[in-house]
Amino acid sequence: GLLIGIAFGVGHNGMALYEYDNTPGFGVLQLSTTRNVDDNGFTGWFMGGLHYQIEHHMFPSLPRHSLWKAASLVRPLAAKHGLP
Repeated sequence: GLLIGIAFGVGHNGMALYEYDNTPGFGVLQLSTTRNVDDNGFTGWFMGGLHYQIEHHMFPSLPRHSLWKAASLVRPLAAKHGLP
């Protein structure tokens, strides 16, 4: 419980909040309301693969051990379109 609580706090606290009637599209919502945490080996182990929070929210059924693959696709696509 404590570890998942820490992972949740790190990945979500301090991110954008939106009013119900002013919510951006799905992709922008996921990119702006959660964050990834840099992977240094320990982070991946400690957070159980959930340091890729953006990809976890965009692809919730993707196994955690594959989130890094999605990140390698999401990151350049977001940059290309000027998304956060």
